[in-house]
Amino acid sequence: MYHLLALLSDRLLNPLSLLLILLLTGLRSDARAARRTLLAAVLLLLALAWTAPADALLATLEDQTTPYARHDPEGVHLGDYAGVVVLGGAIKDARLWTRPGQLPLRESAERMVAAANIARQQPDLPMIFTGGSSELGGNGRSEAEGARLVFAALGLAPNRVRYEAASRNTHENAVFCARLPGVDPQRPWLLLTTASHMPRALAAFRHTGWNVSPYPVDYRTAEHDEGWRLDWNSSLSHWRLALHEWVGLITYRLRGWA
Repeated sequence: MYHLLALLSDRLLNPLSLLLILLLTGLRSDARAARRTLLAAVLLLLALAWTAPADALLATLEDQTTPYARHDPEGVHLGDYAGVVVLGGAIKDARLWTRPGQLPLRESAERMVAAANIARQQPDLPMIFTGGSSELGGNGRSEAEGARLVFAALGLAPNRVRYEAASRNTHENAVFCARLPGVDPQRPWLLLTTASHMPRALAAFRHTGWNVSPYPVDYRTAEHDEGWRLDWNSSLSHWRLALHEWVGLITYRLRGWA
């Protein structure tokens, strides 16, 4: 039930869904109310065109953790960790894997590239990829299957990465990875995921008992404020991502998962 509600809320958190609701409301109203609703929809659409508000909201998530590259190079080394946990989210829906010769990568592909880079730098460092099926019932092909294809294309040996393929959300990522044979979550681990997702991921893993440090990648906002720009595509994407993560973080705390 939680997984179904999460999928539905993710669709509704799209700002375009709110626009559609406003327009449908206007159709069912009298002429005067319809004009007001249409005006509200137009104003919302114009407001969504500016990138600054969405960037600011997303940056509040991304700036909560420090990029690993900024850590003291004399005091922090990849080899100091028991391993790396790479969170799913970069693999396309399995229905899109059918075209030959194509890698099933989404916009968050930097997660996979960064993980492969670490694996090459530290060939003895254990690495876990965690991601199941996002389909209702969890009966579809898992992200872990797609990750195998991607890592193989990036030159990693088939046994270089361990895979957890049952989890459907970040809470289950933490719980199911801790159950893998030979994994000691109380040792220091690196957690690799998109920067905006890192606050929720860290909270979920630490709440489950993991001793994790952040390895954020896939930043969507600039380090310095870019000001106000007209860009519907960027703005809508950032609004959806930021709302998804903030609502997810609040939900996890209410459920006692963070």
